[in-house]
Amino acid sequence: MKNKSQKIFLIILGISSIFVMKSSLAAPLGSDRGYVELPNWMADVNADGKPDFCRFVGNEGKVFLSCQLATNDGFHPNQFTFNTIAGVDKGYNDMPRWMEDVNGDGRADFCRWVGNQPNIYESCLLAGQRGFPGTEFRLNR
Repeated sequence: MKNKSQKIFLIILGISSIFVMKSSLAAPLGSDRGYVELPNWMADVNADGKPDFCRFVGNEGKVFLSCQLATNDGFHPNQFTFNTIAGVDKGYNDMPRWMEDVNGDGRADFCRWVGNQPNIYESCLLAGQRGFPGTEFRLNR
């Protein structure tokens, strides 16, 4: 049976472990956090089991989705290593956007609603080995 001081230590250790885990899911310090009006995600885009920080960056008209890849001890120093093309179709502003592995390759793909009203549909830009090469995957839900 553990004594009182061991129990207190274990409780403190448990709380600090939760804190570290939660804080590690936050955006990397000093990184471009992207546009506030557009979503950002922690999603594994390169299938290494670590959540990467993805957000929309770039100048107006040439906005793109960029993911700063996670490493074993934080994030890659180059914050723009995994990208879409500039001017990517971000989807409708009033419709959901999300990251989901839609083709089973272990990489989170960028999904959104696209098309011309009234014929809109869910489409995902597939993540590749070094970025989002432009391959679309239409969802049939």
